[in-house]
Amino acid sequence: LDEVKDLFILGVASAFRFSDYRELKPSHIKQNHIVKFVNKTKKEIKVPLNAYSQSVISKYNGVPPKAPAKFNKLLKEVAKRAGLTEMVEVISMPGGHVKKEQKEFWKLVSSHLARRSWASQTVAAGVSIPVSMKITGHSTPKEFMKYVKNTDAAIDNAVTEAWNTLPKNEDKE
Repeated sequence: LDEVKDLFILGVASAFRFSDYRELKPSHIKQNHIVKFVNKTKKEIKVPLNAYSQSVISKYNGVPPKAPAKFNKLLKEVAKRAGLTEMVEVISMPGGHVKKEQKEFWKLVSSHLARRSWASQTVAAGVSIPVSMKITGHSTPKEFMKYVKNTDAAIDNAVTEAWNTLPKNEDKE
């Protein structure tokens, strides 16, 4: 399970799709970057290594771990053991009807969460959407924004920061 966790961390740290981060090789690591032609678009993507990705790559002596069969099933087990058991509301629309149900978060975890997490965290940290899109390879902001989930904390911080930068209107008597 340790390799599954580490590979997922590499996915979160790189923004790659699972089909790309599962097949990373030492040849993709170049001058503090991961450089790879991605499978879906055949575009070359250059992602700067950060502390998380460097840690995983170093742990495996420059050879990223291989994805085992049933990666998503094993990843759910990692999430469950990590205590990601809070209940979340899941909304779906089968047959055009709204269906709401409660599920433990670990049951919803999959390899694609890595890419979505990267997008959400990067935007929340203040990286511009055009710069973020260079890393993910998205061609339109509309498509990219489908990956971004604003947390309550990120929304609160953004609104508070915006209001705090406005000039103070001090009444003069």
